[in-house]
Amino acid sequence: KHLDQFSHGLFMGVGGSIDVLAGEVQRAPRIWQKLNLEWFYRLISQPTRWRRMLAIPRFIIQIFKLKLRK
Repeated sequence: KHLDQFSHGLFMGVGGSIDVLAGEVQRAPRIWQKLNLEWFYRLISQPTRWRRMLAIPRFIIQIFKLKLRK
């Protein structure tokens, strides 16, 4: 929404990390972390996240489209 206000930068969502640091949720077991599937573990353990997870591929596609235009 506010991308046009920035000339450059790195933007990263950290909401889940803050939840872990605050002790609200625990990280996935080590095996899930080592397999880079912590996101999938979180989806299984918190199925209400599925709608947010569907937004990720759409976001990536939008980023690629912006990059191709420039």
